[in-house]
Amino acid sequence: NTENGIMHSLCHTYNLQPITPYSHAMTLSKEEKKKLKKLNAPKYNAIKGLDEALFIVRNKSQEENMSPFIEYKPALNDETLQSCMQIFEDNMTELYQQSSWGLDLAEKREELLHKDARFLLVKAESKIIGFCHFRFDVNDDHEPTESVVYVYEIQVLRPYQRYGIGRRLMEIIHLVAKRAEMKKAMLTVFKKNSAAMNFYKKLGYVADQISPNELGIEEDYDILSNVIQK
Repeated sequence: NTENGIMHSLCHTYNLQPITPYSHAMTLSKEEKKKLKKLNAPKYNAIKGLDEALFIVRNKSQEENMSPFIEYKPALNDETLQSCMQIFEDNMTELYQQSSWGLDLAEKREELLHKDARFLLVKAESKIIGFCHFRFDVNDDHEPTESVVYVYEIQVLRPYQRYGIGRRLMEIIHLVAKRAEMKKAMLTVFKKNSAAMNFYKKLGYVADQISPNELGIEEDYDILSNVIQK
């Protein structure tokens, strides 16, 4: 599959123009707000009950003891944060510099340190080779209508790409969303990032109703979503 430089930073993190297809104000129900509060509590274990076999990525070309494994972390320590930042810079610097957002590493660090940020860390040979940053969030900051699992970032070091790591991370995310009774998973991706676009389309992602293109607004990114349960 194609995990090369996969990017999903939430558009509202960058103070972009509010995007909403709704003609009147809508808010989350009390039940949805209560659910989000529970899911974002530090003690909530997002992967509890999932099959442990999901967290080992086997590949025929890899030796048994070299297989990457995935672990869940509700927050990053300083060393892990630096590792994730380095992977992000290696994969995404050019795409960000060419985008309308620009590259702001300080803002990216703040994003990774957000109190609601949750992580799947991919490790091999005693080092971090990839990560997924996700949150239990809302579909639209300005006029939220539903709670979702929002994937902010998936990054995999280049030597470890095309081994199924990105696909496995997304498989876990979908199970996390289902367990949390979320109806959909969402993410943001640069249009120019054709590898990521193709990767997500193969997983069933389509342009969400709040994506700029769906509203007739020209932007260099799309907001995609995948229905987890109806």
